[in-house]
Amino acid sequence: MKFRYLPLIAAIFSALIYAQTATPPANPPANLDLTLTSLDKENASDDIPFEALKTFVDVFDTVKSNYIETVSNEVLMENAIRGMLARLDPHSAYMNEKEYQEFEQQSDGQYAGIGVVLDIKAGSMRVVSAIEGSPAARAGIQSGDIIAQVNGQNVSDLTLGETARLLEGEAGTEVKLVVQRGDGITEYNLLREIIATSSVSSRMLGDEYAYLRISQFQDDTTDALEKEVAALRVKHTLRGAVIDLRNNPGGYLDSAVATADLFLNSGPILYVRGRDPDQEEQYIASDGDILSGLPIVVLVDEGSASGAEIVAGALQDQRRAVIVGQPTFG
Repeated sequence: MKFRYLPLIAAIFSALIYAQTATPPANPPANLDLTLTSLDKENASDDIPFEALKTFVDVFDTVKSNYIETVSNEVLMENAIRGMLARLDPHSAYMNEKEYQEFEQQSDGQYAGIGVVLDIKAGSMRVVSAIEGSPAARAGIQSGDIIAQVNGQNVSDLTLGETARLLEGEAGTEVKLVVQRGDGITEYNLLREIIATSSVSSRMLGDEYAYLRISQFQDDTTDALEKEVAALRVKHTLRGAVIDLRNNPGGYLDSAVATADLFLNSGPILYVRGRDPDQEEQYIASDGDILSGLPIVVLVDEGSASGAEIVAGALQDQRRAVIVGQPTFG
């Protein structure tokens, strides 16, 4: 599992595919209750909302037949799914195939844009972090800032994917932002660039302490981190390390778990629990601390989110590291 919500995406995307290939009839049958029941006679239970499904089909047909403009089945179904998830919590979202591909491209470390990671908080498009060296970071955009407008368009009612598409574009083109920070409003004119990020970098702090910077969790983060530490240990006798997770917005869950595992020999890293007991999963560290028990300090701030919080929390819970900095994003 690469994302904490990937199973949800897959399930909903499957539902969208079904909706596109099995379009509701223009005039729902009078015996719709019987039709729905026949879908699963043997496994029917009180939890299956047959009346709600009938209401949905009725509304779908009414909109399809009477709205002033022609609306495709795909648009109606996709927006119905988005609306359903929008009512749950800020972290539940739907991605269609195109949005999912764009999200993977960003997570893999290269796209054309301004270099911000966003989240929705109380209906506002909030900056989780500005990627190091990006146009947004150089302009001074910070974690916690609210993106109010992009190119004159209010984004408060848009999804994350829709806002991301407004921010992205051809390298060298301009994007205009209206950003709120506290009570102040600032306008920015930024040029899009190719955002290519290497998730790991390192250097020495003096002669004895390693500085390990992890900007996000990509597919190759764990391998890159192992190589960086090995190279430092060949040239230096280390007495400890600083792991910098500031402004790290997260990334792939499996990469974050594997990164925490690099600095542990045993013990739990993460416990995932859902409403269905069969979805419960526990990640346990394996033997092989690449720093051989040397002291670790982890740096965090309000831009440390998701996978960064998993790593910091696991190392703290196992008494493997001391956490220093500001309260994290979550």
